[in-house]
Amino acid sequence: MLEARERNLNMRYNEVFQRISAKVMEKPYRSMASKTVAQLDSLDVLRQIDAKFENNKSIGMSIEQAQLLFKTSDWQTAQQMVRAFDCSIFYFTEASLCFVEGDYCGALAMFEKGLKKQRREYKQSYVPIIPEAALFYIIALVSDEQSNFLPVLGRIIDPKTKQYHVTDYLFTNLCRYMSSSNAETYSGRFKSFESRETEEEKLWKIVMLGCTGEYPYELEKWMKTALALVKKAFKNGYLTAAYEAAYVLKNMESEEAAEIYAQLSKKLTYAPALSKIKRVDEWEKQINAYLSLDAVKTLMKQENETGKARIAYRFFPNKNYAQPILQTRQASGTWTAGRNIALSNFYKGKCEGMSEQDKRIVSSTNLYSYCIDKKGIEKRRIHIRKRCN
Repeated sequence: MLEARERNLNMRYNEVFQRISAKVMEKPYRSMASKTVAQLDSLDVLRQIDAKFENNKSIGMSIEQAQLLFKTSDWQTAQQMVRAFDCSIFYFTEASLCFVEGDYCGALAMFEKGLKKQRREYKQSYVPIIPEAALFYIIALVSDEQSNFLPVLGRIIDPKTKQYHVTDYLFTNLCRYMSSSNAETYSGRFKSFESRETEEEKLWKIVMLGCTGEYPYELEKWMKTALALVKKAFKNGYLTAAYEAAYVLKNMESEEAAEIYAQLSKKLTYAPALSKIKRVDEWEKQINAYLSLDAVKTLMKQENETGKARIAYRFFPNKNYAQPILQTRQASGTWTAGRNIALSNFYKGKCEGMSEQDKRIVSSTNLYSYCIDKKGIEKRRIHIRKRCN
């Protein structure tokens, strides 16, 4: 059908393509690209249209074309195509290059910048809308170099987060699997194909199963469909996803998939992302389940709001006095060394960061006084008359 549409397009407009505004073509091109990718049809049709607008591209068409280049792992060309634009795709290409080189920290930094740009158009989105980029992002998150990934996964699976593409839902379920103590509830959705699903969605289900390391419900029947999808994706130019899916099937001892994988590994020259994935341990899931409780969230929120300052004490037991100091929490979460506070305010219970325990200490304070040391420096101190509870 698409080939017939292209032949018809050529006959009617071949001689006047250069006169058509690329801006006018943005919407139909985006629609055609969406339908083509959904069924894993050949990307050649879209490349032919791209060539006709080589010297007359709009920003929108350039961004759409850059997204399609993720399908072939051609991040360098995609990056050059959008370098002049302030868009998320540029950061996603840089992040992908960092990822395949093993620089997860650099990749995550670029992904976060790209996601910030993405949210200008796709509100409340926390996963790249390009599935190839989303896969790299999730795997980088759970790598050994990123110790605080559970809160980020929590943000992705938050009910307020929005999904804009069918693969967004798959990655959201994957994050739920990674952070849930009842993982089977979510991984089961990857273990079979549904007739209502697009070819693209089914292909990425294979990749999701590679993330969990599990097997499908009916292996023989599932493998037949999965192999057909990988072959079609490989033939029609979806090399990035085909590479990951072939890796999954190869690990399930499919010889045909192993042959496709061997060809793609030579062509793409980087290790598949799934070979780098870190499984989330059960104890980490249990911690996440605990932290997700509403009561715990409330306590953490209260602590964050009230725990920005605290009173600490320097004790001098031999001289029977103590010096209270004010410490503040830094952005890193650590406390400052502290500075001396006005004892008159402390004695009146009016210092910032005072807790109930500090107020009990005040009630047990016999007096506060000043003295001059041998160097002429004024010293402030408080004297304690009894032990506090």
